[in-house]
Order: sequence, then C-alpha cells, then structure tokens
Amino acid sequence: MKISKNILLYRVHIVYVAEKIFIKSEDKFEKITLETFSEEKPLKKIIIDHPELLPFSEIRKDLEFFPISSEMKTNHGPLDILGIDQYGGIYIVETKLYKNRDVRKIMAQAFDYSGGLSTFREDFELFKYRIQMANQGEANRNTILENKSLEDLLENIPTDNDIIKNIEENFKKCNFSYILVLDNVEEQLKDDIKLFNEKDDNPMFAVKISKFIPKGTEKEIVISTIFGTESRDLTTSSSNYSKWITDGESVFFKNLDSNTNILDAEKNTVTEFISEVKKLLGDKPNDSENYIGYYNWGSGSTPRFSAKFYQIGHSKNWSTNGTFTIQDDGSLVFLYPNRNKESAQKFAVKFNEELRKIPEAKKILELIDDGTRRPRWEVHDWVSCKDELVKIIRKVCQPVKDD
Repeated sequence: MKISKNILLYRVHIVYVAEKIFIKSEDKFEKITLETFSEEKPLKKIIIDHPELLPFSEIRKDLEFFPISSEMKTNHGPLDILGIDQYGGIYIVETKLYKNRDVRKIMAQAFDYSGGLSTFREDFELFKYRIQMANQGEANRNTILENKSLEDLLENIPTDNDIIKNIEENFKKCNFSYILVLDNVEEQLKDDIKLFNEKDDNPMFAVKISKFIPKGTEKEIVISTIFGTESRDLTTSSSNYSKWITDGESVFFKNLDSNTNILDAEKNTVTEFISEVKKLLGDKPNDSENYIGYYNWGSGSTPRFSAKFYQIGHSKNWSTNGTFTIQDDGSLVFLYPNRNKESAQKFAVKFNEELRKIPEAKKILELIDDGTRRPRWEVHDWVSCKDELVKIIRKVCQPVKDD
C-alpha cells in the first residue's frame, strides 16, 4: 500500500484475475462495487500526477514510469501521454473509458500514434521541441509537466545511464511500448494483447484502474491491475539493461587495461578499489541479499562499474539511486550530489563531510559545491585516496531494512 496525497493506492498485479473486493464489518463481508472515473481527462491527469499508478514493477521489478509529455502533436494526432522509464525506454500511453469506445480500436490507435512519431524519427531535436511545446499547452497546466523540457524532466529521474542517448536511440529505431489505461479490461482484449506480444517486438500492456470510497472515510482507494506481462520475456524490451550482465566485467577490465593514458599502478588501484567495494555490494551484479547495496555494469555503449547504496534510496529496493560510477578510463563520476530525494540529500551531506577530510579531494569538492550535475574525478587524482574512499563508504553507507 502506498499513500500519495489523498489517495490510498492498492496494487493488484495478477494476470487474468476475477476481481471481487469485500470489506469485513464485524462478522459480515460486504461486497464493494467499484466505480469508474467520470471522464477521460481526469484519468489522464491522475496518471500524469501519480505515475506510480502504473504498476511497472510487474513488467520488470526495478522499472519505473515517468511521464514526459501530454497531448504532444504528431501527424496522426496528439498523444494522450508519452513517458519513459529510467533506462530510456519510451511508452505511448492511451487513457480511455471502456464504455465510451470500442476497446479493440484503442490497440490500433496506439499503434497508429507510433506511426505518427516515426514520421520524424530522424529529427530528435524536433522530438524534444514538440515535447516542450506540448508541455507549455493548456492540457498540462497545473501538472508536473507544465512548461518542462525533456532535459528539465530528466533531472529528477534516478539513473546512472546515459538516458538521453538511450531515448534518442529508441526514438530513432521506433522502439515504443504501448500502455492502454482503462476502467475495464475484458477477456477479448487480454487475448488480443497476448497475441500481439507474441508476434510484435514492441510490447503492449493494459492497465485497469478503478476506485471506491469506504464508508466512514473520505479517502479514495484506487486499484491498479496490469495485463500482458505473462506473454513473453520482456526484461529487455524497453532498454538494453541486461547488455553487460554477462560480460560487462571482462569487457570493462579489457578496456581499462588497453588504455595507454593510464599508468599500470593506477589500473591496479582501480581494480583493487572495485574489488573492495564489491565485498560490500555482493559478488554478482544486482545481488541484493545481505549487502549494503548492489552494483551493475550499466547499459551504455561501454560498461561501467555502477555502485548503488541502499542508504541513498533509504530502503532495499530496485530503484535505489546510483551513488558513483567508475568509467573504463578509470575516472570516478559522482551521481549523488544533485539527487532530489530527501534520503539522497542527507546522504550527500554525510559523504561530502567525509570527503572534506581528504586534502586531495579539493578539486572534486569544488565541482560538487558548484552544482556540477555529474562531477568527474580523474583517475590520476583519486587513486591516491583509494583507502580513504573505502573507509568513507564503510562509514556512511549503513545497512537499512527491507521494503
């Protein structure tokens, strides 16, 4: 259960579910009649302001949805909602009331909108411009999208990937996923989506959203159910997340070893540092059990060692913010300084306090204090501080409780 403003959110992620909801009163169970939203416009706005209503964790356990535009114009009409995940996957979202439309036509409409985007897929600057123009429109007034550019919105997305590059690549290749948000999902539509996902590389999902207000309370309980996740392995459909899980480590060290701009002693120190950090994060990528965080090798064009500590995310979860990465040129890039989460800001204060005790950290601290988005500490400057950095990590990155 998640509380968001005045909405109590219950997520139900069961495929082919027959939904019946009861409230127990004394020794009786009272059946609840679910209500629909009154019209499409409020449902669209609710999704924009509360993207957590879309249960993306059922598509993949670490996945989150972030709206980036509403009513963006294409040659085939305006898109209801356009969104991304933290890896740069792109989602076309259609919100419709079942009683008002032939739902099977909604599938075709969503697919048609991808055709509208494809007409200018070689012009990524035009894509960004249309996002900004849409967000300046009346439809997005008083929403989290109001007057925001794509770059503005990316500032608040917790990722250590080259997200803008991934978005551009997916846009140019027309790698889109489709989300149909409805107040009812019948068996026929479930079957159609299942067949679609078996035949098409770009997946489609249906999300049923309904609500009720229990007696004696003013809070709405909103129930969100997703369909389409059972069709096939969708773990890499919207991003190249799994690209470096198998061979990321070997490629990383091969690239590091072949770099003639780095001294052998520096390469050895980088290797030792990663080895010591891995003792705190687990022997395997994305191993989250009994450690203070986890690591992976990124999803960019080349692998990087990406360290994620639960302390910055405040709990053990798969959307924990990245803390730093080590590039295959040996440089250390800090990701935590400009995070917006309260837990990340507290983490930054503690980490920076410890960094200030290291004389060699003066240059990197100047970048951090100046608000540099991703301050980079060159390998020649940080390797002499390796032992101090490990001590800081051990001191600042404390274990936290499970979600």
